[in-house]
Amino acid sequence: MKDVMGITNNDILVPDMNETYKYVIRTRRDKDNIIAEHHYRVELFIVAIDNQLQELNSRFNESVTKLLRLSVALDPKKSLNVEDICKLATTYYPLDFTDHEIHLLKLELRHYELDVRSHPQLKKISTLSELCKGLHETGKASTYPLFDRLIRIILTLPVSTGTSERAFSSMKIVKT
Repeated sequence: MKDVMGITNNDILVPDMNETYKYVIRTRRDKDNIIAEHHYRVELFIVAIDNQLQELNSRFNESVTKLLRLSVALDPKKSLNVEDICKLATTYYPLDFTDHEIHLLKLELRHYELDVRSHPQLKKISTLSELCKGLHETGKASTYPLFDRLIRIILTLPVSTGTSERAFSSMKIVKT
């Protein structure tokens, strides 16, 4: 409430949200006699939120969202979800991992879960990039090569997505 009083004390015009809204540009809607709160909430706020939601839905379709959800299984702050990680490798990277390697990855992940509890340097890791770096610094990348490979593939996702978006954006600029 202090913030609101500070605004009114500084001669800043605060509209009465219960007054009839008057359009700056004459439109057919002038006859509707809507209040200011309705105008700001329905015609501005909800429209802006709807536009943002449409943009997010167009950028993140169902398959991308599923990929991101499965990628969260690799979050070092949480315990690794072995089944989701193997599902991620099977579903999205079948050319990078054979069925036999998926089975070995599952075994590697179970061993890694036991190993990380006793390793002081790997316990402190909180991000996927720190995990990748930590595996190499401790020499564990050679112990868990399939896990290391999967982490490296996942870490390239933001770069490859951003690069393709910039390329299409540049092509659009060139066309105009």
